Amino acid sequence: MQPQPFWSLIASPNYLTEVANIHIDPALIKKAQEGVRIYLIPKAYTEKQQEKMKHFLKKYALNGLENKYLIDTPFAQKKQIQFALYDDQEFYSRNHDQPIIKSPVIYLCTTQNMKYFENESLPANTMFENTYLKFANQSALEKSLSTASGKALDAYQLEFTKAKDF
Repeated sequence: MQPQPFWSLIASPNYLTEVANIHIDPALIKKAQEGVRIYLIPKAYTEKQQEKMKHFLKKYALNGLENKYLIDTPFAQKKQIQFALYDDQEFYSRNHDQPIIKSPVIYLCTTQNMKYFENESLPANTMFENTYLKFANQSALEKSLSTASGKALDAYQLEFTKAKDF
């Protein structure tokens, strides 16, 4: 039961509420932060399209969670998924061939409802290109830059751990 081709957007609650100006019920955000996987489906989808999409997303979200050696998250333990509808909207895309996407299916992503490995990450819109660094505000960004600028990584005496021990 494969849905028609569709755009998907993986976004944090902060991005959706503060940047994209989408109203999200605070109860949904709370559930996502407790480990429930939340998907937002455009209201323009017919009931049949919604059902196909729900079936597909459930199968995708639960795939691979049976491996006991993976990083554990509340979602991996509970395996709960919830769907909600949202008013269709356009979003900026990093895809140069199609910079604007219309009515994507949105995964409301938090660290608690991620799978052990997400094949995409939440890229940050900062002064750095193609980065995963995120800063709460300009002050945090400036502080980080001023303390890290010009130092080699060895100066930080980094210690690494295996992902399975995380």
